[in-house]
Amino acid sequence: MIKVLVVDDSASGRELLTYIINSSPEMRVTAVAVNGREAVQIVQNQNFDAVTMDIHMPVMDGIEAITSIMSSNPVPIIIVSESAGAKEGSRVLEAMSAGALAVMRRPAGPGSAEHAEQARELIQAIKTFSEVKLVKRWRPEKYAYGAATQPQPLPAPRTAGKPKIIAIGSSTGGPEALQIILSKIDIDTSVPVFIVQHISRGFSQGLADWIGTFSKLPARLARDGEQAAAGRVYVAPAGFNMGVDSRLRISVVEIPAEINCHSIGYFFNSVLESFGRDCVAVLLTGMGRDGARELKNIKDAGGLTIAQDEKSSVVWGMPGEAVKIGGASYVMPPADIPGFLAGILGSKE
Repeated sequence: MIKVLVVDDSASGRELLTYIINSSPEMRVTAVAVNGREAVQIVQNQNFDAVTMDIHMPVMDGIEAITSIMSSNPVPIIIVSESAGAKEGSRVLEAMSAGALAVMRRPAGPGSAEHAEQARELIQAIKTFSEVKLVKRWRPEKYAYGAATQPQPLPAPRTAGKPKIIAIGSSTGGPEALQIILSKIDIDTSVPVFIVQHISRGFSQGLADWIGTFSKLPARLARDGEQAAAGRVYVAPAGFNMGVDSRLRISVVEIPAEINCHSIGYFFNSVLESFGRDCVAVLLTGMGRDGARELKNIKDAGGLTIAQDEKSSVVWGMPGEAVKIGGASYVMPPADIPGFLAGILGSKE
């Protein structure tokens, strides 16, 4: 039985989530909390397999609660948000950087035509993320675990010149890794950065806005037909697969609603087809295998590939699979990546 804590300051919200979760024979809501402080206290005294967490609450909000829980009694946390507006989106990404594993919209009520499907998705998410094993990692000095290690040796000189594009794929735990990388990366070259982060529909604009608050490079949501510019970050919109041609023109293709996440592998394939060996591809923390095989294809073609190391990964699924099949030229924590790229591409620093 999967034991769940529901945290929401809205009585109707708590009742709805409890109703949905208890409808599954595999899980049960064993406690509820009306604010973040109460949630922290309950987690200290009871064991849970998963927590659903609201963001905006009195006394202590969801971000503070997540930070406290993950530094003392780590448990898989899923953000269940009522809104996906721009302001809410940035707050959600702060919460994910603090340690939450995923974000979902609060399901509609039983009278809605969308209720059954949204309830199914929530139950599946809780089941999936309850299996993630976490360690005490997030704390006020949040980057301590990701401090740069011994410098990696630079790759051999590339006869074809500098790479023309940086492609990054990430999933569970990705926002924190992206923050570590993009807050430090400062490339003075004609190379755009593309990101495919697995995230629920409606929250990708918030992801782009959030990245823009700390990235040294301007960030925006990618648009179909847009010409990518040097020194900018482009974020794939949720619900769309992103591609790029050899002239750096972006394409976004809508995926069926029943497919939860856009594909990292799709974008890596596009990068390989358009740029061959003249690219850098990075695969960060995440569940599953998305992008691993395609990362190896890029390496086999002569491109430079990087996989996040196991110690710094929340889930060493995607990068671990890439390493297993020989798809990573280098394996390193996020904190090492900016300096490594600067050595290849040039830096203002």
